[in-house]
Amino acid sequence: MNNIDPDGAQFKATFTLPACALGQQTVTLTDIFGQTSSNSATFTVNGPAAAPQITSISPPTWRAGSNGLFVPIKGTGFGCTPTVTTSDPSNVTFSSTTVPGPTGTITEIDLLVNVNVNAPTEPLNVFVTNNDGGAAASANVARQGSVANKSSKSLSGKTNSVAKNASPAFAGGGGPPATVQIVAEPDFTPQIMFLGNNIANNAVPQTVYVGQQIILTAQIPLANQGESIFSETWSTPDDPNNGQGGSFPQGTAIASYNDHTAAQPPQPSAAGGYVDQLQATFCSPSTLLDPTTCAYNTFYWIDQADNRTFTFTYKLLNGEQASATVTFNVKGPTQPAAAAVTGVTQIAVRLVRDQNGVVIERIPLLMFGDDTPANIGILFTTPALPNNAANEPVGHYMFIQLINSDVVTLINGAGPHTCTHKNFAGNPKPELDTTYPYALPANSDHTSDNPNVTLKPNFGYVNRAFAAKMYLMWDPALNANGTSGCAIATTVQNPDHTFTSTPSQCAGSIPIPVGSWDWSVTCEGINTLSNATGQQNTTWTRGCGNNTQAPPFQSGLSIPGWSVALAKGDVQCVP
Repeated sequence: MNNIDPDGAQFKATFTLPACALGQQTVTLTDIFGQTSSNSATFTVNGPAAAPQITSISPPTWRAGSNGLFVPIKGTGFGCTPTVTTSDPSNVTFSSTTVPGPTGTITEIDLLVNVNVNAPTEPLNVFVTNNDGGAAASANVARQGSVANKSSKSLSGKTNSVAKNASPAFAGGGGPPATVQIVAEPDFTPQIMFLGNNIANNAVPQTVYVGQQIILTAQIPLANQGESIFSETWSTPDDPNNGQGGSFPQGTAIASYNDHTAAQPPQPSAAGGYVDQLQATFCSPSTLLDPTTCAYNTFYWIDQADNRTFTFTYKLLNGEQASATVTFNVKGPTQPAAAAVTGVTQIAVRLVRDQNGVVIERIPLLMFGDDTPANIGILFTTPALPNNAANEPVGHYMFIQLINSDVVTLINGAGPHTCTHKNFAGNPKPELDTTYPYALPANSDHTSDNPNVTLKPNFGYVNRAFAAKMYLMWDPALNANGTSGCAIATTVQNPDHTFTSTPSQCAGSIPIPVGSWDWSVTCEGINTLSNATGQQNTTWTRGCGNNTQAPPFQSGLSIPGWSVALAKGDVQCVP
């Protein structure tokens, strides 16, 4: 208070109001003795007469279906009690928080916006209204204003009057709107890629084949508005906890079947046949703004069934999530008309001829069969190759034989001896019989075996006990892109009894088991020391039965495994 008359009849007061001290204010006069001797005077404070201006609004596009989209609006002239409206309040709702500037007036309004999923994709106007002027015209004073007050009273306080200055009227209002674009809700459905095609949510199951390489890759669309990916999960109906602990395919599947070398494509070979067990598929959480991918662990089914499904689900940090499912029908060969026929063990003779064809040596053998149509030993047959049934690709059958055991017991001038393959001496597990795959005669759908042992003149007794398992395999013969026509692994027996093996050229498939035969043969030869008592004009005679019972074919999914191919003649005898 200042400018007081000597007689106290008049004074002039100057005061400062806070930036947002709006509305009615009351002034009273109290004398120095603590006695209120004036009536009260009221006045209304309005905001400055300035229209609001929006300088920025972000983001400039709002997606239909958004929930809780953060939108800061910045500008000037917002005053102290601004409000926000839009041109489409039925499809756009929001909550708001104001942010004051240094002087206390509002410089930013933060919205959390919800946009109806069916909102029209068109421009949307956003308005900010300065409400500091009141609903009707009223007086407006500056934030740093003065009010002149006069009194006609005496100090005895008989009468008092206070007058206020009038100011120009301002009713508040809105400036030009800011415009944002409503865009359609993008398709957040993940893609599931297989052989270069998106098969997500396929209405018709995808047909694949046992032994076919399955590579599934989920592709997540660009996370709109900069949203980050929180989690990604593969799952199948058989997975516990919806795949949270890792996912495995339905049915029976393996990761690979190969020789553990660097050969491409990965395939078994004479160097080894190893089954790699499939590991659970996990997807690590990502924070990518670009489309990201999550691949299922590559695998091969070895059993047939329809309607096997995979589901890929991902969640964004804002809580939104999407998923897609794919369905497969796994086909393969029909039950083959596989069979085995056996002959008899006998004393046979191998003729050694010179370059002119003259027999120069007769070598007696103890042999299962004699490799003639009349006495084949053991003969394995399959359907004609290739198999072109309507529900199968141009696949091929093949044979793989593992020797379980092979022991020769003999007596010579040094006494009894027990002989077996060197590999069996250190590790008596089944190993590959000579070649991968087992040899077929050229252009044939069958193969055979004739275990034998040479009967040397200084032997008095020989016994051979041989046991093996012959596997019938089927390869869909597929390239990496899923097309058929590649060449699977083959071994051909040449006329001179040597073998020519060719590795598989099929990068998109491996051979899988159809079934097997367990078979064995045991027989002995006795040296009678006389051609008169021996067989086949030799001194040797057979000391066993005919071995004519054929082994049954057993369907099954057991996959042959080995670490070495047993070479003929690589034998170790003890003592």
